[in-house]
Amino acid sequence: MDSVHNATDADASDDDDDDDDDDDGVYTVQPESFGFQSGDEGCELCSCGAASLDRQCDLETGQCQCEPGVTGRRCDQCKDGYWNYRPYGCQRMYYR
Repeated sequence: MDSVHNATDADASDDDDDDDDDDDGVYTVQPESFGFQSGDEGCELCSCGAASLDRQCDLETGQCQCEPGVTGRRCDQCKDGYWNYRPYGCQRMYYR
């Protein structure tokens, strides 16, 4: 997954005077962040949990890629029917 997203001047607001723009009109998103397209609010940190496959999340939604049995935007909780949250995923519950 790419950790940098490029956008053109058309994607940025006209009144933006930040120093983050390049001379060619291309803006970049900092690694481990998302939300450039959201407008005035700017980017947010991904904050992917210990059970995520990568520290970079989806550039638009902020969804992290989770290990098996893990859910949540940040991969920070076990799915229903799973338990024992760990960096390598959650274990499936077995019922007798």
